[in-house]
Amino acid sequence: MALVALPVKDEPRIHVETLLREPLLLVVSRDHPLASRPKVTAADLAGETFVMMGTASSLAQQVRSFCGDHHFEPRLRYRCSQVSTVKEFVSLGVGISILPRMARADGDDASLVYITLADAEPYREIAVIRHMQRYQSRGAEQFLTLLREHAARMVERFSAA
Repeated sequence: MALVALPVKDEPRIHVETLLREPLLLVVSRDHPLASRPKVTAADLAGETFVMMGTASSLAQQVRSFCGDHHFEPRLRYRCSQVSTVKEFVSLGVGISILPRMARADGDDASLVYITLADAEPYREIAVIRHMQRYQSRGAEQFLTLLREHAARMVERFSAA
């Protein structure tokens, strides 16, 4: 059993249960010109420098795909292996990023601005995957129930924000 960001390779013996659809937000430093704009569109990002996760990251693949869908290639300044490093570089003004809503922390407001794009709603889907031919214990089933409940609360918070 594993928690993953979709998509995953189609495998008939693997059951995929989508738990939530999480918004991806533009993240800029407090003093970045986009931070004070009343509306930011995907086209506004075309000339910006990005700080992203490494090439093996499904998030980086989704951001590249999003940029391609909006007819631009992100100019990369740094690739990082940790979301916290991406956020630190963005706070220092090195570039901008697109990160999952879950990456937003209470202490970020002092140095970062999270922006929902006006003309696009990038997202990622989080799922639990499990092998259909493996025994699933009662504990695993209880864990899945807790995951489903937590995911439902997160979806409610995303909707309220």
